[in-house]
Amino acid sequence: MSPMKSKNCKINQLDANGKETGLWREYYGNGKLRYEGNYIAGKQIGLWRGYYGNGKLWYEGNYIAGKATGLWRGYYDNGKLMYEGNYINGLKHGIWKEGKIRRTKNGKNILH
Repeated sequence: MSPMKSKNCKINQLDANGKETGLWREYYGNGKLRYEGNYIAGKQIGLWRGYYGNGKLWYEGNYIAGKATGLWRGYYDNGKLMYEGNYINGLKHGIWKEGKIRRTKNGKNILH
């Protein structure tokens, strides 16, 4: 079972040096999950996900040593794709699809 899904692991822990370690979660006042991800020695690592107050996915992407890396996606609260692009060493890289969704005559959703 993934550490992000495990119900038996401890969350929001600090290591002996006072730095974040393991699974971290933050919640909205309504009790819904705001974000979740892992830390090692105070640096974000692996998959992180953020959620809207209604519980729907807002964004998802990976970190290596505290820097965004690889494919990241963001979503509108209706579940439609808001942006998509890649990070290398914490910096946006290549072509990013961003903007409002528009439906074309053939029914495809595009970002503009």
